[in-house]
Amino acid sequence: MLVIGLTGGIATGKSTVSKLLKERHVPVIDADVIARQVVEPGTSCLAKIVKKFGDGILISDGSLDRKALGSIIFKDEQKRKQLNAIVHPAVRRAMFWGVAKCWLKGERFCVLDVPLLIEGPLWKLVYKVVLVYCPPDIQLQRLMLRDNSSIEDASSRLDSQIPINDKLRYADDRIDNSGGVEELNAKIDAFVAGLRKEAGWSWVCRLLCNIRTKSIYGRILYLYFSVFVSTETAQEATCTRNIGEILA
Repeated sequence: MLVIGLTGGIATGKSTVSKLLKERHVPVIDADVIARQVVEPGTSCLAKIVKKFGDGILISDGSLDRKALGSIIFKDEQKRKQLNAIVHPAVRRAMFWGVAKCWLKGERFCVLDVPLLIEGPLWKLVYKVVLVYCPPDIQLQRLMLRDNSSIEDASSRLDSQIPINDKLRYADDRIDNSGGVEELNAKIDAFVAGLRKEAGWSWVCRLLCNIRTKSIYGRILYLYFSVFVSTETAQEATCTRNIGEILA
């Protein structure tokens, strides 16, 4: 199974591309969605957070009071690291099981939607990196329109990220989202068709190579340790994003 890494920059349209892929029945594992799911009521991750930071971070229905937790961690770097240590492993595990389930279902490929894919070493471990791209000037205009922000505020947000043109050198493929919706839909259709063709040949090759494969459990463990056990560098690169999604 091919594991495709999907990334982009702010206001480039990555979320739209992810949605269009899902509409075409492409399995998409969304890191931002997972970061919110792992702290839902009843999860072990939320229980650990409450144990560490107290019941004051819960609202009456037992769900996370994101504002209260944010006021704690953004004032104290040590507490922010403690929260990272709880949340990030839970996100990694959920992503791994998402990929494993796709593989067990016989999917030929799946897409990892990871905003900070390139900022950590995960981009080296996926089959290919797909970048949702638009020129910086269009990116700036879209960000200002989306957030109703000034050019100064929008520029400041863009400056805090790796420039979209710098991300191009990491991309094996790119989806140019400079045009309109119809144009993007056509590009997604072509991308998915190409991916299915590519995955078909890959499946045949892997089938021939896997005649001597060991147990299914061994293959799952290999997938986990080769792709989803992140290094410390990867944790540092992605934790901020995970925390941001939890507190959003």
